[in-house]
Amino acid sequence: MTETTRRRHPVRALALLLLAALAVYFVTGYVRSLFLESSHVALTLQSRSGQTGAVRIAQVSDLHRAVYGEDNSELVALIASKYPNLIVATGDMIDVRTEGIDECVDLFARLRKIAPVVYSLGNHEVERPDLRALVEALEDVGVLVVDGNVVTVEAGGLSLRIGGLYRAEYLPQLEDDGAVDILLCHFPDKLRIFAENGVPLTFCGHTHGGQFRIPLLDIALYAPGQGWFPEYTTGLYEQDGSYMIVSRGLGNSSFPFRIHNPPEVVVADITYVSAL
Repeated sequence: MTETTRRRHPVRALALLLLAALAVYFVTGYVRSLFLESSHVALTLQSRSGQTGAVRIAQVSDLHRAVYGEDNSELVALIASKYPNLIVATGDMIDVRTEGIDECVDLFARLRKIAPVVYSLGNHEVERPDLRALVEALEDVGVLVVDGNVVTVEAGGLSLRIGGLYRAEYLPQLEDDGAVDILLCHFPDKLRIFAENGVPLTFCGHTHGGQFRIPLLDIALYAPGQGWFPEYTTGLYEQDGSYMIVSRGLGNSSFPFRIHNPPEVVVADITYVSAL
């Protein structure tokens, strides 16, 4: 009996060690993910129009029902502190279950005072019955909403053509009389389509950074539309000269928390140089 008990001790010790490691992973990861942060991307692109110069773009995405400070004052202050020339939103800035649109519209009215704002739709906006009212209210406060169309924005001394899509598959239908400089698309799982259509730079969201991430390795566990260990969840990606920036987003949807996955504002410094 004593010998049998002794044989079980290493297994029990290993189980306790594993449970302790999981507890540390979840607790530290949860606490880490409570704090809003900014991430930085620097990218040099060849100018299509002959313009040269630099623009700083702040990207916000997937706020859902999250709030940072009273009336999102911390979020606004963080963006303002980065002095962007342009702010882009890549969808799900309001949750489908949120009652009313006033908080979302008020947030973007304040962001519009910092820099021009271009807003592309996500699945939560598209599913709202008051989508048209939301779009009109955003436009009333000076936000440019792109949904299958292209707008021209003056930012950082450059004239940029910015298009917006709900899904990459709609790219061939984009109303456009020329190539876009920047595309906003909520779903990031179709970099191949962006590359095939010669889009130089796309901003995306939707994945919430994979929700759970493995620290040190910085691997995401799961993302909708991409499944387990998804490829496109955060940062900069490239295929055949087409670049894609994916935001981890700011909030949560049906799943209520993140692990080792802090919410973020992406700050992208884009430099346009003459083509050789």
